[in-house]
Amino acid sequence: MSAMADSLHDRFWSFVTKTDGCWLWTGRSLNHGYGQYWVNGKRWIASRLAWHLTYGHIPANQQVCHKCDLPQCVRPDHLYLASQVRNLEDMRQKGRGKLLLTRQGSANNKAKLTIAQVRDIQTLRQQGCSWRRLGKHYGVCHTTIAAAVIGRTWKHIT
Repeated sequence: MSAMADSLHDRFWSFVTKTDGCWLWTGRSLNHGYGQYWVNGKRWIASRLAWHLTYGHIPANQQVCHKCDLPQCVRPDHLYLASQVRNLEDMRQKGRGKLLLTRQGSANNKAKLTIAQVRDIQTLRQQGCSWRRLGKHYGVCHTTIAAAVIGRTWKHIT
């Protein structure tokens, strides 16, 4: 290794706390938890740079993925290369990421109503109760009520 590469290696790893499990990035991070590190004006995701410093070149069609599913982890043996498709499949299989938003009903972490409430709302709406009155009663916006009744959300409720 050249003196410059040694220096980069030493500087990078100085931002890492090594444990028996994951090696955690302690430097700057992006909003979604992945570490970031600047090299010659180029931002690297910390896990990608850890891979590069340890194993070398990362092919253009490959992502550096985490076996441990911890964005802050930069431990090389917790990382592997995979295509975008494989990474998304891994995320889906493990129930992570934005794909969680496709969960139905109260299993969706953004749900504001329960299945029982939606059924009651549908019944009350059929009896003539207004969107706004239902919204006020259930503590949600009237558009949330409308979306549940017309099937834009809670599609699995008949």
